[in-house]
Amino acid sequence: MGTRPDIFDQDALIERLLAGFRERRRPVVFLLGSPLTMPFRSGGQGVAGVPEMIRNVEKALQKQLADDSSINKYQRAFLELNAYRGPDAVNELVRRSVLSACSTEEKQLLQQAKNGDQDACRRLENATECWALSPGVDYLGRIAATFTDHFGRTVLTTNFDPLISISVKRHGGACWRTTLHGDGRLGQSVGVGCHIVHTHGYWYGTDTLHTPFQLTAERPRLKSSLARLFKNTTLVAVAYGGWEDVFTLTLADLIADEGAFPEVLWAFYQKDFSQIEKQYSHLIERLRPGLGRYRVTFYGGIDCHIFFPNLWNALQSRNKSKEARRSNAVEIPHTKPRSASPFVVGPVIENDSSFFGRYQEREFLRDALTHGHSVQILGERRMGKSSLLRWIERHAHEWQRHPVAYVNAQGLGGRSPTQLVLAVARSLNDSGAVEDLSIRHAEAADTRAAEQALLSLLPCVLLLDEASVLAESGHLFDLDFLNFLRDLGQRRQLIWISSSHRDLRTLFEWTGLASSFLNDSQFVWLGNLESDAADQLLRQGLTDEDAARVIEKTGLFPYGMQWVADAVWRGLDLERAFSTFTRTLLPIFQGWIRHRTDEELDILRKCTNRLNKDKLSENAKMLVWELLDFGLIVEDGDSFIISGDAWRATVSNADAE
Repeated sequence: MGTRPDIFDQDALIERLLAGFRERRRPVVFLLGSPLTMPFRSGGQGVAGVPEMIRNVEKALQKQLADDSSINKYQRAFLELNAYRGPDAVNELVRRSVLSACSTEEKQLLQQAKNGDQDACRRLENATECWALSPGVDYLGRIAATFTDHFGRTVLTTNFDPLISISVKRHGGACWRTTLHGDGRLGQSVGVGCHIVHTHGYWYGTDTLHTPFQLTAERPRLKSSLARLFKNTTLVAVAYGGWEDVFTLTLADLIADEGAFPEVLWAFYQKDFSQIEKQYSHLIERLRPGLGRYRVTFYGGIDCHIFFPNLWNALQSRNKSKEARRSNAVEIPHTKPRSASPFVVGPVIENDSSFFGRYQEREFLRDALTHGHSVQILGERRMGKSSLLRWIERHAHEWQRHPVAYVNAQGLGGRSPTQLVLAVARSLNDSGAVEDLSIRHAEAADTRAAEQALLSLLPCVLLLDEASVLAESGHLFDLDFLNFLRDLGQRRQLIWISSSHRDLRTLFEWTGLASSFLNDSQFVWLGNLESDAADQLLRQGLTDEDAARVIEKTGLFPYGMQWVADAVWRGLDLERAFSTFTRTLLPIFQGWIRHRTDEELDILRKCTNRLNKDKLSENAKMLVWELLDFGLIVEDGDSFIISGDAWRATVSNADAE
């Protein structure tokens, strides 16, 4: 054994990370293990931890496993489970262990997921409010969603569960996943926001890795990909045991390379070095060559459930001080701020200073709220519907005395009256009223219980994001409940403002539920941003020339402008930024096409060149106005065209196919 290394405390680790954030050094990559998502307290809810997993294996095999000095007990458990029951049994045990963190009243859906129905697993995963989050994963999600550029570009985990993704989404961030249960590259998938990489497999759709043979198997492409990542980032290992796997093997090789300059901050839960040394001697020896070069630093006494909340608070305190300084500073026009990009890519816009345009829509909504009218905000994906709802949430008190509840329908535990009312109650912090009426224990389709609970929460303004989820196949809404909602709206007790890609009443009709619900609601169509708002947005950080070129590439599509402008602001060549943007946003554009009828698609195709207004039939004119409302085409003199090279190319390619 070599010289005893220094061990620093949590304060030192947080200050190290703050300094890197303040001085815009390397971005941080967190490496995370199972303690992050285990139950926070004894008897609490969470993903089953190592001791419980071992007990579950012993129960499945109906025998107690012997200790083996050559392999830890967890690995021995899964080695024997695979030998006696096979890989499907291993994956089922993992799946059920993950679902121990999920609560939903849709018991059939939960059972289907436990049995391996991948569609059921996906539906539960999208119901973000169903999952129990420990303080560690909750605050990690806040950090990754809010400070994505520095702390959330890439998150690595050996966990099988979806809780990191769920936490990021809950806090308004965007994320995408790469799952590797064999060899592969980090860049084999693309997406927007925080890139979450599961290197030991995922809770459904893949196999999972547990045994020494699996963990130490040759994975040259992944190893090469990780080595490139570690060379240009600060790796922070928290709640991670440091097994002999692809991470430690890659780090050991990189640290041994005198020509490489990694930066590794390894956080141990134990505080005393003698305890650390006893449990992690193999890891210390692997990383020891980096200690002398100060390329590896050890920190002790780091509890992820304390560390991440404290890091969040430190980052928030710094931001508040920075805003205070900025408010007193002399404005220097046309100066590009270097501390952070002025463009918002991914998360919902949560403050007025970053919210541009939508002047007519805001005026319309202000008037509707004042008079207690229900409104449906309609628009395609990434047009800014969620940001507009959040703007209403911030300002509703100026025009309406009713308390405001914000609910994202994608996070509901089920598509039922019960789950909708539960979400409203949580948003209003009125869970007592719900408990008094025992709605938590009511059947998912118990409409009467939901109605009584909702009455106790009124009056209120309900801001319902992604409302089309409610009308998906298999929902538990009935005619009585929809008529009940309509009656509350007519009496101004419930002011309903929702966002969706289609009229919600029509979506329910498509499932066979014809109702007068929202018959008299008003509509706001969200399409392209106004030209002056686009100029104001882009000239926060771009020259006039670059701003004009961005609009040429993206049109006035708000998310597209933010995305490409952010890349250009960071120094990426515009053509390269646009190429990456086109590939990344292709699924979104394809989704826009899927929402269109054949007649609308025919008009879109004609607009890739130029569609003359004089050549339109009366029926075609009605379709054109809808496409205009949704921002899919624009007027150009006496013609209609598609604005933005990326959207135009997508429509043209769809035509070719």
